[in-house]
Amino acid sequence: MLFKDLPKACGIPVIASEETVNIVIVRNFRVKLLQVLKELQSAYDDLLSNSKELLHNAFKIGSSLDKIQEDLRVRATYLSGQVIEDHLKRFIKAATTEEDDDKEWLEFLFMIIADKPPRVWTDDDVILFEMKLTDISRRFKNLEALRSDMVREPNEGFDAFRVTVTKPDGNDMPHMVWIDRKQRDQIDTIAENFLSTNEDIKEALTAILIEKVFGTETKNTTIKNARQVKDQKVG
Repeated sequence: MLFKDLPKACGIPVIASEETVNIVIVRNFRVKLLQVLKELQSAYDDLLSNSKELLHNAFKIGSSLDKIQEDLRVRATYLSGQVIEDHLKRFIKAATTEEDDDKEWLEFLFMIIADKPPRVWTDDDVILFEMKLTDISRRFKNLEALRSDMVREPNEGFDAFRVTVTKPDGNDMPHMVWIDRKQRDQIDTIAENFLSTNEDIKEALTAILIEKVFGTETKNTTIKNARQVKDQKVG
């Protein structure tokens, strides 16, 4: 390992076992090996630092990186007890956990997001973490917006839904929808009867209803594909 594997890994020629060894190669090997060892020692801290910055940006935290735990913990506290979905629920619980050590708090949070402790992440796990972070931050912020709307327009006896429609120009149009709990069974029955007419065009019906109800002229790929399915099945 010392004379063959390690030099090869460092891009250095194999060191001969004879006494007439090339001293220049040995010196280069020593310098390169020390450099690699230093990189390995700092690799984990660099990983946490980079992931922390991604977390800061994904949740659009207004305060500095040093205040990220305090900021996210306060925001998560408002959503505590209001989430059913397991992954987001575990994230909120982790975010509200008070830790004196910022590093331990980050490690716990990153483990929840990636479903794997950061100490054993591979390069693929880092990419997966970024994808999961984008998804969980989006759902977290959507839930924050829904809560904000509910606080601003309280309606007792109603369930609130926040529907966001993306227009062709890329702008989002959020809408608050209030459903009277007394009418929920009746509404569910109407929806089931309507959607059961043809299993193959449910997405098309949903897209067209959104377009009609919210007055948007949405013509994205989803609706186009849904309409094609409708034409094939019905026409």
